[in-house]
Amino acid sequence: KVLDGSGNGWTSTVLSGMQWIYDNREKYGIKVVCLPLGCPSFMSCHDDPLSVAAQALWEAGLIVCASAGNNGPEASWISSPGINPGIITVGALHSYGTSILPENPLCDFSSRGFTLDGNRKPDLVAPGAAIVSLNSDMTFIPKSSADYRGARLESYYSRGSGTSAACAAAAGITALLLEKHGDLTPDEVKSLLRHSCRSLNLLKEQQGFGLTDINRLLE
Repeated sequence: KVLDGSGNGWTSTVLSGMQWIYDNREKYGIKVVCLPLGCPSFMSCHDDPLSVAAQALWEAGLIVCASAGNNGPEASWISSPGINPGIITVGALHSYGTSILPENPLCDFSSRGFTLDGNRKPDLVAPGAAIVSLNSDMTFIPKSSADYRGARLESYYSRGSGTSAACAAAAGITALLLEKHGDLTPDEVKSLLRHSCRSLNLLKEQQGFGLTDINRLLE
């Protein structure tokens, strides 16, 4: 919604979209904000414009999910607004549709580590490699996220990889949780999400609390 046809955009445009969400949250009953985008940040989360805007949404009662970024495997390259310590920042793992995960399922590209403020990110991880989803005649995604080597599996489907896909999965799980428990606050939702995760036996600065487990979350 805030990117152009090539999947690129300006910080000002993203901020305008976030402002629209803030202004219309009650009119449309908005509860979950999915931000599957980001940009490098070289400032504190308290000064970074996207982080500040995400914090305003969170404090207004909206659950904000943001992608960690696709700048791995080097540490400490978390994208903004995912640098914000309060919101839910999501990294990516590869499962390729199987229930048995490899020894190290974390995607190499998935950003991980510490922000400039010393906050450990991501908070959790979700599937984000070779994700098949419905196609669109207006697909505004950057080329870095789409697997263009056979991306169009059929005319109705496409395939892509990135923490953006993982972020969308986490946001969807959050919506299901709110459907069942609509009175939860953003902080309560984040706590439940984190503590229902399955550990991947990786460092916390790689996996956060681990893989989101929807069955454990909703039971």
